[in-house]
Amino acid sequence: MSQPPGSGLSIGNVAIWVRDLERATAFYAEGLGLDVLARVDAGEIREVIVGRDGAGSRLMLAAKAGEPAGPPAGVWKVFLESQDLHADYARALAAGATSVAEPMVLERFGVTIAMVTDPDGYLLELGQIHPR
Repeated sequence: MSQPPGSGLSIGNVAIWVRDLERATAFYAEGLGLDVLARVDAGEIREVIVGRDGAGSRLMLAAKAGEPAGPPAGVWKVFLESQDLHADYARALAAGATSVAEPMVLERFGVTIAMVTDPDGYLLELGQIHPR
């Protein structure tokens, strides 16, 4: 299947909820030998991205602060890396997505993001990473 003209999206990672972030990180990093590529503390939500630098897909492990038992396990969101966030956001809406968050710059993380749900209700985070 070919890409629509101008589409610069690629799947950056799939984010799953975990009950214990440190235990999950140890399992994927020490147990399975994946690299810890990033740790993100976004206040209410902490994330660890595991995978191989520059190869294959990445998995984001996510946990909510203040929930000792953790959120229910399952898919939280899919991160789609964009080369033209505003165009891809508009394209998603035109294709039937519902807006959750309009494009916003997150200086702290060096990225501009927007969030939509697909027609089945899955949360998609579109992100354009800023050059550093």
